[in-house]
Amino acid sequence: MGLELFNKWSRPQLFQKLSDEQLDLLIIGGGIIGASIFRDAALRGMRVALIEAQDFASGTSGRSSKLFHGGLRYLKNRGFRLAWESCHERNLHIRLNRRLVQPWPFLLPLYRGQSESRAKVRLGMLLYEVMSGFKNHRFHQFLSREKTLGMAPSLPTENLVGGCLYYDAIMSDNRWTMETVKDGVRNGGVAINHTPVTALLKENNKVVGVTYRDQVSGTSYETRARAIVNATGVWADRIRKLDRPDATNLVRLSKGTHLVLADRDVPLTVSLIFLSPVDRRPLFLIKRQGCLLYGTTDDWEDTDPATPIPSHQDVEYLLESLRLFMPGTHLDSAKVQFIYSGFRPLLSTNGQNPAPSSVSREDVIEVAPSGLITVVGGL
Repeated sequence: MGLELFNKWSRPQLFQKLSDEQLDLLIIGGGIIGASIFRDAALRGMRVALIEAQDFASGTSGRSSKLFHGGLRYLKNRGFRLAWESCHERNLHIRLNRRLVQPWPFLLPLYRGQSESRAKVRLGMLLYEVMSGFKNHRFHQFLSREKTLGMAPSLPTENLVGGCLYYDAIMSDNRWTMETVKDGVRNGGVAINHTPVTALLKENNKVVGVTYRDQVSGTSYETRARAIVNATGVWADRIRKLDRPDATNLVRLSKGTHLVLADRDVPLTVSLIFLSPVDRRPLFLIKRQGCLLYGTTDDWEDTDPATPIPSHQDVEYLLESLRLFMPGTHLDSAKVQFIYSGFRPLLSTNGQNPAPSSVSREDVIEVAPSGLITVVGGL
């Protein structure tokens, strides 16, 4: 089977195939983590399937900041291993996947007494180059005050001493996920969306398969597999509790809200990173496709993972941060073109309440006594 069957008309045939044979691996969750596991298994010749409850990339993988960054901010929390992995993955995709992942310049303005010192930024940037094996798209450079203002004429000039220009990458997150799924299908895997899991099949207290429902026809099916991977991100605990109803939560939701602004409202020739004057959080303005993507918040939220709704407080925080940083922009909610939010599936903090930005973004793999494999993290 290949991409010729990757369409809605082939769904009955695909469901029949999944019902008739035992798989080596069944993956629940069609975000980028599930899609990547699916593709890798297909390339290794495994009999593998991917089932997604909604659209592919409909959750976190379609509501991100559209950044493929190397983890510069992880260095502040001594996340050296994570930054090293992120840099190398970013550089790999820039080299192999330029259609969807593109190197992108970012300007970090430096202010006397208001931002990190030039020496500290220089050390951090050098360490960032080390993490990438000195293989970033271009080496960072420090700019004079005049060159910095030439790139970002709307920056306030008081106490501005210069800037640092460095490279990360941007991407189309949902297209990247879809291309990964399609490559898995192209190599023999089966992927179906709009198919929520309703139960786990067990024999001798071991998970041996799943029951799921086709939302198009309303028909329920069963599929058996030697291994089941739960890669559902913000819904991971729902699947875990189908296995163990008393399982403690592994995931906690952090909401990130983004605003889309017209580029004429904030005069920039380059994407910008700055610290919020409100709480010193790093924020970004990514200039692309005739607009500016601005974000992001990072706040704990206890709600339904399916509804990451931007709040008035989120929008006001972002607007107030930009108004304080760039008073000349005179931004208000009327100039916001679009708003969206997404949830990050961060590790549960066992009753503690640290700032979400301080919680580890490293991957965690849990293997339950039943054999159910859960993968979370990596954001």
